[in-house]
Amino acid sequence: MTNELVMDKVFDYCNKLNEEQKEVHITATHIMGHALAWAIHKQRRDIGRISWGSFKRSKSLGVTVLVDF
Repeated sequence: MTNELVMDKVFDYCNKLNEEQKEVHITATHIMGHALAWAIHKQRRDIGRISWGSFKRSKSLGVTVLVDF
């Protein structure tokens, strides 16, 4: 699936966060990863594994973001 997004407000938000704090440099990747985790959390009834033909719900959630630059 491919989506086209307007990211102007995201970049403005990143700049605002980076001005408020200096410990971590926030990027659009951080914001998109957080949005993805929040969306999956909202649909958590569908999170789990299929093991031996039956669906087992998972109580924990993990999101990994890999970046190649």
